[in-house]
Amino acid sequence: MKFTKTAFRATREVHHLLDESDPLYNKRCQVHGQLQKFLYEGIYTNHRYKSLILDCVEKADRTGKPYEKTIVLGTKYKSATVRKLITDFSDDFYKFTGYTPDKILKILDCSKSELDNIQSDIAFWGHANISLMDMFSAEQLEVIENLVVDDDCGVFALDECKKEIAILHWFSLPKFRQALCIEEIDMDKVVYLLKVVQSKGTAENRALMGALLCEDLVAMAENEEEAKLFSHPLI
Repeated sequence: MKFTKTAFRATREVHHLLDESDPLYNKRCQVHGQLQKFLYEGIYTNHRYKSLILDCVEKADRTGKPYEKTIVLGTKYKSATVRKLITDFSDDFYKFTGYTPDKILKILDCSKSELDNIQSDIAFWGHANISLMDMFSAEQLEVIENLVVDDDCGVFALDECKKEIAILHWFSLPKFRQALCIEEIDMDKVVYLLKVVQSKGTAENRALMGALLCEDLVAMAENEEEAKLFSHPLI
């Protein structure tokens, strides 16, 4: 699909046309800044030298100078190559997000709920930048690797993998961090329990903690409330 302007130019145009008298001015500025930051990060493209090029794009926006001239000076690419790169990056952005330059310009006059939706979209796009080490520890990945019989696992639609996604979700590092931040969790007690496991307590307590961490606590529960506390939706 061909556009009359690139995503970069549309985003710069939003910056110039924001109206301070608009009741939603601060909100529009916030959304514009988040979208611009996402454009600079380059998650949406696999170009080998994207960091170098997008640093030049950011510099051009900061100084108000033309993109083409700034990138030529910063990379030594020829003008024709730079024009193609800008278009290619913008097209990659569109393919990744579905946001056309015209949709970017809607930041100037859309409603608060529509601005909220754009912010939600930007947050969602950011998840594409995750790595395995952001989500799981090296030990967790090693356990999975040891359980895999054949590396050629095939290809599946995500909606075919709901139970598997649920398992990875519940045992991911972000979910673990979130769980530890629950108000009812006393981190002093967590640290104490880890010390017990680490041979700081009595042998009896270490054995008990080993059982509590490894065994089926639902089966061992003395009442329904305990069973519910130790239950997991898939296990």
